[in-house]
Amino acid sequence: MFVGGIDVGTTGAKITIFENGKIVDSLYQKYAHDRFSNGDELDASLIKNAVFYILHETLKKYPAIEKIGVTSFGETFVCLDANDNILLPSFLYTSKIGVEETREIEEKIGQDLIGEITGLKIDSMFSLPKILYIKNNLPEIYAKIDKILLIEDYITYCLTGFRYIDYSLASRTMCFDVHKKIWSETILNKLAINSDLFSKPCKTGEFCGNLNSELLKKYAVNHDVKVYAIAHDQIANAIGSGIIKEGMSVDGNGTCECISVCYDINKVEDASFLCNEGYCVVPYLDNLYVSYILNYTAGALIDWVVHTYFSDYVGENIFEFLNENISDNVSDLMVLPYFSGCATLHPDKDIRGAIVNLSLETSKFDIYKATLESLCFEMKLNIENFKKHGVSINSLVATGGGSNNDVYLQMKADILNMSIYKISYKDAGTVGAFILMSEDDLKTALNPKNFSKIVEFCRVFEPNREKNAIYEKKFLHYKNMYKSIKGI
Repeated sequence: MFVGGIDVGTTGAKITIFENGKIVDSLYQKYAHDRFSNGDELDASLIKNAVFYILHETLKKYPAIEKIGVTSFGETFVCLDANDNILLPSFLYTSKIGVEETREIEEKIGQDLIGEITGLKIDSMFSLPKILYIKNNLPEIYAKIDKILLIEDYITYCLTGFRYIDYSLASRTMCFDVHKKIWSETILNKLAINSDLFSKPCKTGEFCGNLNSELLKKYAVNHDVKVYAIAHDQIANAIGSGIIKEGMSVDGNGTCECISVCYDINKVEDASFLCNEGYCVVPYLDNLYVSYILNYTAGALIDWVVHTYFSDYVGENIFEFLNENISDNVSDLMVLPYFSGCATLHPDKDIRGAIVNLSLETSKFDIYKATLESLCFEMKLNIENFKKHGVSINSLVATGGGSNNDVYLQMKADILNMSIYKISYKDAGTVGAFILMSEDDLKTALNPKNFSKIVEFCRVFEPNREKNAIYEKKFLHYKNMYKSIKGI
């Protein structure tokens, strides 16, 4: 059986093809234009065109495909009128649109109730403040809105004509009750927003309809192709990394870094710390939930270092070159990696980064190494905070572009003092899509014996105890950096 997992990102869409549980092919299509000129908006039609292209090419090559699953990035939504015309550009989470509306939400509803219902801290990054912005400032457009869809349910709607959104993606709107698993009438009524505008919530990995007849004809497919609403991309990534029980976590390291922590919320003595400190609460598998430890600038900060200090480098592998030239010793420099603000543990979009303890002997290689250390320290800061509140994190599965840097992964193992498992296939999100479309129940599919048939862990990085002892001393200073820089 052929199965396709589609992962829709902010710059392009990819599909991975599986045959009898084995990865056999993949295809990626970048959007014709990444974003509009301000960098914080996306044209949803470009996303649709890219997905239709990779699906068309895939069905030409693998016409026997029986299932398609869609996972996507979160928060961003598409507004359609009654004739399914796109009414305006889609705002990315980085857009400042909705900042004023967060104050209105705070006044009319309050953080305590928002946190209790949605598990989120009020923030303009989520869908609700941006929807409220349209309602308040673009009333003529708002009056025409017939459907509000996030990217996952927008694509599945385009493919099937049916509107379903899985729980994990719905939780990124800031108007979804993560406990009752329904749209919150309490929140929406206070803002005079109709819940019927949204898609029907469904379980992660739910079947939402067959590929519509028009597309079947267009793609010359003569059998039913089932389409599934998979999950928010971070959740698909967790499932594709074999995260099935509390204490397990996956580290998705790309432009941003996101550690998805799995836990039983009923065992958390005081879960209020989660939304208070910027951690979301996302429905996961069975009675388990996931929260995200998030750093806005991970790969983005490393890229900044490369472009700023090594722009003259000519060669195939810049990171191989950098890693060969850094000292084996712990760096004397301290870097605060908040070059785009801080997401968690201190939700603060105004804080900025810093490089501290520079000297005339400092080299650009020292700055590169200290940057890697700082990204590890930031995750350690959050992990320790979880442990303080009774949520244990025992190991990490590394995925994403950052998982290709073995020196970085060993450093992370040394600093976090835990085992780091490197997955053999970096696109764990599409693997998660395949698993959720499996005929087996999830526990069977994710059983280590069965899971190993799909994905292999190609390497385990164990912590160096001596290095860890040195890093622990440096970490004591890192803990105080936020307050020091915040005061400037």
